[in-house]
Amino acid sequence: MIIFLLYQYNTTFTMVKICSKDYPHENEEKYSEYFDRFPYPLSPFQKHALEAIIEGHHVLVTAHTGSGKTLPAEFALQHFVAKGKKVIYTSPIKALSNQKYYEFTKKYPDITFGLLTGDIKTNPDADVLIMTTEILMNYLFQGEPTVPPYPLPNKAEVTDNALPPYPLPNKAEVTDNALPPYPLPNKAEVTDNALPPYPLPNKAEVTDNALPPYPLPNEIQDIDTRYSNDMDNKPEIKANLGFSIDIQNELGCVVFDEVHYINDKERGQVWEKTILMLPPHIQMVMLSATIDNPAGFADWIEKRYHPNDYEISKGNHNVYLKEGFEGNHGFPSVWLASTNHRVVPLSHYGFLTTTEAIFKAVRDKEKQTYIRDNTNKLIPLQDHKGGFQEQGYRNIIKIRDMLENNHVSINRKHTLNQVALFLRDREMLPAIGFVFSRKHVETCAKDITVPLLEDDSKVPYIVRRECEQIVRKLSNYQEYLELPEYNLVVSLLEKGIGIHHSGMMPILREIVELMISKKYIKLLFATESFAIGLDCPIRTAVFTSLTKFDGNNERYLMAHEYTQMAGRAGRRGIDTVGYVVHCNNLFDPPAISEYKTILGGVPQKLVSKFHVSYGLILNLLKNGKSRDFHRFSEKSMIQCEIMSSIKSDKAILIALTEKINKKKEAIDISRTPLMVCDNYIILEEKVKTAVNKKRKEIERELDGIRNEFKTVLIDVQKVKELRELENDYDKQKDTISYMESFILQQTENICKIMIDEGFIERINDVENTYQLTSLGRLASNIAEVHPLPISLLMNATSYFAYFTPVQLIGLFSCFTDIKIPSDQRSSVPVTDDRQLKQIITDLVNIYRNLEDKECDSDVRTGIHYDNALIFDMIGFSMDWCACMTEQECKYFIQSVISEKEISVGDFTKAMMKIVTISKELMNVCEMVGAIDLMFKLNKIEGMVLKYVLTSQSLYV
Repeated sequence: MIIFLLYQYNTTFTMVKICSKDYPHENEEKYSEYFDRFPYPLSPFQKHALEAIIEGHHVLVTAHTGSGKTLPAEFALQHFVAKGKKVIYTSPIKALSNQKYYEFTKKYPDITFGLLTGDIKTNPDADVLIMTTEILMNYLFQGEPTVPPYPLPNKAEVTDNALPPYPLPNKAEVTDNALPPYPLPNKAEVTDNALPPYPLPNKAEVTDNALPPYPLPNEIQDIDTRYSNDMDNKPEIKANLGFSIDIQNELGCVVFDEVHYINDKERGQVWEKTILMLPPHIQMVMLSATIDNPAGFADWIEKRYHPNDYEISKGNHNVYLKEGFEGNHGFPSVWLASTNHRVVPLSHYGFLTTTEAIFKAVRDKEKQTYIRDNTNKLIPLQDHKGGFQEQGYRNIIKIRDMLENNHVSINRKHTLNQVALFLRDREMLPAIGFVFSRKHVETCAKDITVPLLEDDSKVPYIVRRECEQIVRKLSNYQEYLELPEYNLVVSLLEKGIGIHHSGMMPILREIVELMISKKYIKLLFATESFAIGLDCPIRTAVFTSLTKFDGNNERYLMAHEYTQMAGRAGRRGIDTVGYVVHCNNLFDPPAISEYKTILGGVPQKLVSKFHVSYGLILNLLKNGKSRDFHRFSEKSMIQCEIMSSIKSDKAILIALTEKINKKKEAIDISRTPLMVCDNYIILEEKVKTAVNKKRKEIERELDGIRNEFKTVLIDVQKVKELRELENDYDKQKDTISYMESFILQQTENICKIMIDEGFIERINDVENTYQLTSLGRLASNIAEVHPLPISLLMNATSYFAYFTPVQLIGLFSCFTDIKIPSDQRSSVPVTDDRQLKQIITDLVNIYRNLEDKECDSDVRTGIHYDNALIFDMIGFSMDWCACMTEQECKYFIQSVISEKEISVGDFTKAMMKIVTISKELMNVCEMVGAIDLMFKLNKIEGMVLKYVLTSQSLYV
């Protein structure tokens, strides 16, 4: 059975096609040529999804992990490539993108694949482009790329002879003295008088002491002059994002893997904006974990286009409506292909272990028997049908109480080894142990001493050689082989143990992933991030805790988080059941109601994370929109939520109106006149603060009213209740009014801030239209960092004219999201370079200025200004540039950064972030002709990505 849900949107209707469990028998023959391509029978939801793709519609697939929801996406790749169309496959994380590239290139040799993650770019002209969702969003906002106003050499051609206006030294020769065209003092000589300060852009309020301007080289012009000279009468220049595709004519489909990431607190709006920006004729295949109200999500996707929005064009993408679609205004409709059926059902268990110490403390034979019956074995917590086992929970509580009351402590090492031994002996391996601390992942892995591999396993003898063979594809493989981290990973692999967390070097994580695919790993310890789509066929999921630190507080896992991880258990086609085991020795069990909620697996409710942001307004302006920016935002999910809330609030308003009218009717028949009641209420308030003679006068007046109107106290109470209802009514009206104008007001307030800062200007007060200033055009091409502060700094310093590449690296390090313990984090710039310290101080002041303006205007851009800038990496990043030999790099990695407890993986990500920023700003330099800065930025990648800190991947 198929259900069509009709939703009214303004004056039009949208239609979501909800596919039920059964696939229509009459359609089997029609699509059999597609279904028969697979060597196994398809599930009904898979057949519905394939039909939707074939018939040219969007499809939202929601299913549990391991249910086969990737199949429709892989079918879409083949289907559209066969039609001569290209496909974009997006994923939420770079690691998943890399793995998908590796998997697909081996699985489909007749299809060409490209990979774009920001760190890696390979084969950008391929049939299928795999990328992070942010890259697709930025491309859609940039529009079709055009040619720069003057020829520029390719990055590979950048040489000393090719790039005027002055020769550049080799990377090894980079010093402060090597970077003319103007003399710079040595770092040790930098003083207040040695380097003239630079002006801030019309911001007397940014710092207390105004900074006077200083003369700049003749060839460095003000940004406005540069734009007017180089860019007048030329097409809008777009940033180079590493690929080019004709969205209208070439692109057939976009696959959104893990689309439930739209609910992510920090990044969810990326998916929302990307879906909104996609032209309506481009088919979407969206893969999601189970979510609450998927029909509502599908409905939002369906009705995101208003019929008047796509008559001729949308920004730089021409749009032509397709005929024959039954959906929204001639566009593809949305088919919802869902299943709650788990192919491999899950059973959840607790596990407790103990030592002989408990039997010395507990002499009662009956209690000893009870302890033996409930330790070192699985204790049922929830069956495969979802029924919570309260008796199992009570047994766990009772055993834990016995251990605690008798002062018997079971440490982590003993617990993990007992669990591992149990799983091995019951053939419940391979398993994944979830650990909610990157530091503890390695500790847990080292704790395992029991043998996990079979006696005749070849893994201990071949895994080191195979790892070395894999790493040898890298030009600097020898550097990896000598790393202590590499040897730790391999030594664990020799025991059938793997580790995986974001603090590891990417290459080491990929080695572990490849060993998983070879089935060499029996027990993997990993953080929660591993559950995000990475392929890992296992039989058992082990939880070492049910709490996690979410950045603010330690809290219990949400049901959908638990389900995402637990869902890894059970291999389709291999296992009949998947096991989920809780190490109850290692954490205090939640209250029974909390435990039920966690295991209950209630799907996550999608809540819009959309923000009206500076980048959104700038990009809409760049794409030809000059007014009514709020119209774009009003198609977001947040508007649906606002309208739903307004509907509820209006119902409350109606109820309040009825109560007010009834109360007025009661007052109208009261014996005490309304004016007298109001006066009595006023006097009651006055008497509270009056003193002496005045107080006695008021009390006499109140006595007089009570004597004259015998029911005054009863009647006054009615009036008080009326006034309270009227106050609630006014508040409710204000709330509705605020919500009705929320997006419009947010948009207008952001525009006011950007006008004040010089990024946009109003060109018509009557029509309320805007345009980008030259500064705004610059900022519209910046996405890696907050676009306003960096643009203001570039303008103020005439494109960092007096800064060396090393200083720029120090500046960019402030934008890295490195994890440093709060008690070790610096609150001020950590550098002896006075010039660098000054510009970072100015950067901080610009951030504070914008934060103050946002607070004053009640603007919610989604930018978190608290700890937005990291100062601890300034010195580290600059010192890293000075490491020229392998020995220097090795010492720095193994000794220096450990002072701040920074992992090599985190430091690598920080350096990659610096490179990504520099590449983005290089694109900006191409647009405006800032050749000097472009050459400085071009040096940065070679200065920071060296030794084992690289963007290399074993998958490419």
